[in-house]
Amino acid sequence: MTDIPQELQGVYAIEWSASAQQFHIQPLSETLKHSTISYLESRPSDYVLVALESEKGQN
Repeated sequence: MTDIPQELQGVYAIEWSASAQQFHIQPLSETLKHSTISYLESRPSDYVLVALESEKGQN
């Protein structure tokens, strides 16, 4: 998998897990990697992307 563009580095994905009833925050690059692998393996994902933030912990 290729690296994400420089403009997207430092961007975090905020996701919601219905089964865990909680939010999950991780770098967008990790979200894209895991989502792509899940798609290629035909595995459903419990996580729903709800927002993108430029810095972790920022409101």
